[in-house]
Amino acid sequence: MTHQVFIHALLSAALLLCSASYGLAVTPDKQHHGSAHYYHAHRVCDKRTGGKYCSSGKLKGYVGPIDTAAQIKEALAATAHEKELIVFSESRLGEAAQTFARFRNAGYSHIIGVTLEAELCSRLNHVLLPWAKPHGPLSCGTYRSHDEKGNRYPLGFEYLIRGIGYVGWWLKWFTTARAVMLGYNVMAVDSDSLIVDDFYWRVKEPWNPHLAKYNMFTQSEASTVINSGFTYVQNAASNGPVAWMLYDMTHKIVRWSEDPSELFKIAPEAGRINAIWGDDQESMSDTLFSCMCAKPRFFILAYNVRDDKEAWKKLGATGFGDYTGRISCAERWKSPSYPVAPGSDMAKAVCEYIPDVERCNAQPATNFSVQTAVLNMPHFGGEWPMNLGGYPFVKEPGPKVLAYRQAFKDLGVPLPPDPEDPTTLAAAQATKTELFALMQTSLGSQYRFHNPNPMAWVQTNWDRTGRNGLWHLHLMPEGSIHLGAGHVHAGLFPGTINPKTHVLMAGGHWDWRVHARVVGSPDKVYYTTAGDSGGEGGDLRRVIAYAPGAIPATLSKEQWVVALQGLAQLGLALGATVAWPDVPCDTDWVQQPKFRSVPLAQRRPQKLPWLNLDTTFQVYPYGDSLEDLRCMWNGFSFNECLVNRRLNGLDMGRGLLPVEFHHLLARTRHELAGVMGAEAEIKIGTTVKLAQSGPAADPLPPGGSDQLHEVPYAGLMAANAESLLRSHAAEHVPILWLDRLVGNVTGLPADVAKVYDNWKSVCRALHYFTLPPDQRRDW
Repeated sequence: MTHQVFIHALLSAALLLCSASYGLAVTPDKQHHGSAHYYHAHRVCDKRTGGKYCSSGKLKGYVGPIDTAAQIKEALAATAHEKELIVFSESRLGEAAQTFARFRNAGYSHIIGVTLEAELCSRLNHVLLPWAKPHGPLSCGTYRSHDEKGNRYPLGFEYLIRGIGYVGWWLKWFTTARAVMLGYNVMAVDSDSLIVDDFYWRVKEPWNPHLAKYNMFTQSEASTVINSGFTYVQNAASNGPVAWMLYDMTHKIVRWSEDPSELFKIAPEAGRINAIWGDDQESMSDTLFSCMCAKPRFFILAYNVRDDKEAWKKLGATGFGDYTGRISCAERWKSPSYPVAPGSDMAKAVCEYIPDVERCNAQPATNFSVQTAVLNMPHFGGEWPMNLGGYPFVKEPGPKVLAYRQAFKDLGVPLPPDPEDPTTLAAAQATKTELFALMQTSLGSQYRFHNPNPMAWVQTNWDRTGRNGLWHLHLMPEGSIHLGAGHVHAGLFPGTINPKTHVLMAGGHWDWRVHARVVGSPDKVYYTTAGDSGGEGGDLRRVIAYAPGAIPATLSKEQWVVALQGLAQLGLALGATVAWPDVPCDTDWVQQPKFRSVPLAQRRPQKLPWLNLDTTFQVYPYGDSLEDLRCMWNGFSFNECLVNRRLNGLDMGRGLLPVEFHHLLARTRHELAGVMGAEAEIKIGTTVKLAQSGPAADPLPPGGSDQLHEVPYAGLMAANAESLLRSHAAEHVPILWLDRLVGNVTGLPADVAKVYDNWKSVCRALHYFTLPPDQRRDW
């Protein structure tokens, strides 16, 4: 009998035999991923504002086209709450569904997704249908992707002829610009954004009269440059500078898409490769500098000139830095400070020292600063000097540009004056100025983020606060109010699976219920069962894992990798999916360097934020409580460690991320509690017998051991034949526990050994120490 046939026989018998035998007692979840309490932590809309901006169940909802003025007016009226809207664009079902879930779970149902495909809206409506009662109906708008003859537009979006950036960006900003011109306040987000606390409390009167006067907030990419993944607009005039910024950032893309000939004259390198750089955040920075300077500026032009020395010479600049420094009007940035009332909730929230929350709490804020600029309505004033970018557009607009402009004229509201029309100069100069705030950075910061960190308490990113645990809503102490909104951006660890999904899962912002609806079954919510990333999905026939406590904190990284190799061999030998283990959070090599000298017994208990942990790249903590905090090594974030992708036709093993296995255990415990009763002592799984005698079978010393055992295959199978046949019947997915470390399985059958060699050759976690140094530098 071959190895595969033998294991198949054991699996079949295990399914047929009934047994009430369970092995390992697992601590009950305090807030497992399916509990009402867990989701209650995410409803933050009524934490500060008395529920004024809670829109769940209060809206009509809208699913349909938003091309015409009448259609978008109907859609926005059916979606808005207190004149507030949240807008995002997505083409992927899973990401769109999770974005809706995150904001709707927070109590913000006034969110509309924008897409090119009506089918996607229908599928989203179906996926989210079970939560229509608490959250209300969905809003999803579609732009036509085909002309009146049924021919698909070249890029799907009717205004674009050639590809410039990601089409979804322009769908979002086209929608946002129209909404702002129609008088709505808009939070425009990427699909990797999230809500940590009641956002509106931070920027509205009477809660914060200082910020209520600001018309536009965006996340920073650098000290004076925008990251448009999170933008909030309030009280902006339909004919003011903010409305023009939102209008023009897509307008210029439409112009270059239709005819880039003048751009290519200024930037011949872009013409030679026939490609235009058009990122939305550079395009928005472009319009920001135009408003700050009160004259059109072309920051995005620098990305199209690239390394063309002749083009820089034509522009009168020595290079990128010289040119962008000239056009940015950086001297116009200001950093005013505003007082906060001592002892107020706002004083507790305002924190200029994030992520050092302890310092924030010890030094209550008396004021906060804002990096701000005055926005003017720009006008060319009769001049287009080449040293400021010249005039990179054809003079006569084509039909696509005219159609884009008409879409705004059809709204029937006053529009910003045309900055290229000589007759509108007086109107532009008379246009009321508006105020802009750049969050997470300030003057004096050469690049990215610094400490102190103005405005991070309004909105922040993963690198600054998320990796330190300040997004873990279910772990935050009661009354914690330091952060408003987040964006999974900057400082993400290496990997071939989407690190943003990894972050959302571990941070508690991944809705497993919705994911099950997307993939069609709760059994398919894991990478290995869904076959994500181009792999073959498979059933979880059984899972093998190191038992809690089996991996000591004293394990070196070298021992850790060997223990992973032993686990992988055992998984293949027993026909099981491998549950990759957590690293104990007090392990020496997952600490920041300055904490590694602290003796293990004296290492501080985990708390928020976890500044001692190396969460830059080594690990990402998660769990149901701080007492049960777990650390997930980022070395598992590669497709080949999780999914059988059959690279070059090779058979490989399958694996679960630690956070996925945590979810599987929570689900199993929930199911068993339903069968056995909530008060029953629930034990999950069976402990694997590694041998019938010898060191691998001897009782473990108190506190466990870091000894790596060598296990003979024949002895393993002989010791477990009966238990494999007689266990797990009541568990949806049988769990096999290892109570000690395994470094190697000897005598593997040739077919199993070949599969292991294949797997080890492609899964980086299994051949970590043979990777080039630069590939394992960060993890």
